[in-house]
Amino acid sequence: MTANASQPNNTTGFQLKRSRLTLTTLELLSLELEIIRLQLTEQAQLAPNLLHDMPVILSLEKVALPEKTCNVNAIVHECERMGLRIIAIRAQAHWRPYLKSIEIAYLPTLSAQSDEPISKPQRQITEQTPNPEPKPASPTHIVVNRPVRSGQQVIAPEGDLIVLAPVSAGAELLAKGNIHIYGPLRGRALAGIEGNIKAGIFCLQFAAELVAIAGHYMTEMAPFQSFWQKGAHIFREGENLQILPL
Repeated sequence: MTANASQPNNTTGFQLKRSRLTLTTLELLSLELEIIRLQLTEQAQLAPNLLHDMPVILSLEKVALPEKTCNVNAIVHECERMGLRIIAIRAQAHWRPYLKSIEIAYLPTLSAQSDEPISKPQRQITEQTPNPEPKPASPTHIVVNRPVRSGQQVIAPEGDLIVLAPVSAGAELLAKGNIHIYGPLRGRALAGIEGNIKAGIFCLQFAAELVAIAGHYMTEMAPFQSFWQKGAHIFREGENLQILPL
């Protein structure tokens, strides 16, 4: 009997694949542990579920290299104690000796990643070649037709995120564009994650833990109580988030 080609190969245990993930960056502006501890505590009081199990990249790009030994490990432990999950540390190359004792992946700065050797100038080709036919653009929105449960995170890195099922408390939605939820929103929704201030959040049943548009968060839901369990459109107006009925 011939083997079915659709069956998995038992000799293959894994495969390496590139993926595009949008992750939150915790950008340090100070190395004072007490300052960081106080700010994390204040943030946790404003939004108790925001930091819980949130994967983040810890960035040291904005802080100067200290003259004396800096206990970056203590800062990492404090972040993790507050619920954050540090998956990598991004810093300039001169930070590496300070990070040897920390068992967390090191990422070079974005500018270092983009530094590529300049190739030699090529001889100009005068012969004209036909222009390739443009390829049709692939859809940039993501559609989810299953419930998004507590602890799950769904990201639309290039466009809108459309969810056709309930979003549970503890779940998180992120999108470069708008977020549409055709059901209850009980978790967190962050639209315009790359700075699109015109992005919006639309849901049929508003009961969110947190909403954000282009980096502006609304963690205190008291002003939104009149829209609770109702259809709502959240949008940004200046430096504030506003809400309208659907």
